[in-house]
Amino acid sequence: MSELPPTETIFETVSRHWHVPAETITPWPSSKRIFQVKDLGLVRVNFPRGGLSAREMVALVEELGQAQCAVAGLIRTQTGDLSVDVGESAVSIERLVPGQECASASLALMRRVGRELGRIHSELATFHHQPGATRSLGEWVQTTLQKAEALASQWGHGEAVRDLRAQLGGTPETLSARFGLTHGDVRGPNVLDDGDQLCFVDFNCKVEPQLADVVKMRTKWLRADQIDDGRTLSVGELAEVLFGYQQTRPLSTEDVSSFPIVWAVEQAWRLAQDLKVTHQFDDEECKARWAIADLVDDLILAPQMGRQILDAASGHN
Repeated sequence: MSELPPTETIFETVSRHWHVPAETITPWPSSKRIFQVKDLGLVRVNFPRGGLSAREMVALVEELGQAQCAVAGLIRTQTGDLSVDVGESAVSIERLVPGQECASASLALMRRVGRELGRIHSELATFHHQPGATRSLGEWVQTTLQKAEALASQWGHGEAVRDLRAQLGGTPETLSARFGLTHGDVRGPNVLDDGDQLCFVDFNCKVEPQLADVVKMRTKWLRADQIDDGRTLSVGELAEVLFGYQQTRPLSTEDVSSFPIVWAVEQAWRLAQDLKVTHQFDDEECKARWAIADLVDDLILAPQMGRQILDAASGHN
């Protein structure tokens, strides 16, 4: 990640370009790169992501909003700009969005979440700075599993990734998927619900199979939830997401064929990432919330789980 500009620089930039008193700007408690301007909106320090510059990341959110996607509106500077460059970052202000972060109490909304994500993906695929395309899974699978195995091996779980690689064999080379920009961090705290509408925030774009956004939700959606103890989403809950997704972005033949592989490879990468994160924890109770043992045991069965989700989604009505 690029270096965060000094807080004083951010305050001065916002005050000068949006003409707001510096004393009305306060830090946001859950993120070092977000600030609140009283009665106006949230300041976000944007960084380059997914091959896009920080300024292009802001332009992307603006285009999504113009396409009526479920994102926060942007407040332009006094001179009409969407953002102001500060080093490699770009400072922007989003309108305050009413509502609560999605969590275990919002699981009835999963189909709606899928519908809105499908709309967002359709627009992301046409963003002119980084348009999507259907291409072979082979290189992405090979690269992702290599990185996952190297990382998991540091904590004694490289064999689980190697077993998955052996199981997949040459199949990924024969399959294609729709690649493009993804949100990159679809989890409960990044989807707000006001009882009427949803709003996706905090885009962390990557270029990958777009359905990877759905896969990541398995471990990310409830990770911060205290009521449901950070559990993973069930096959049925993920099928609800995928069913809703298909209502606004129907799956291509390639998507259907490749989804079990995308699911499995993303599970391997999530295992490696979670091992890295939990290794830094001293609190054993906190480590237990990440269910590493379950992820290891599930990995060899991941392609079958991907097919189960597809089958369940196709059977919903």
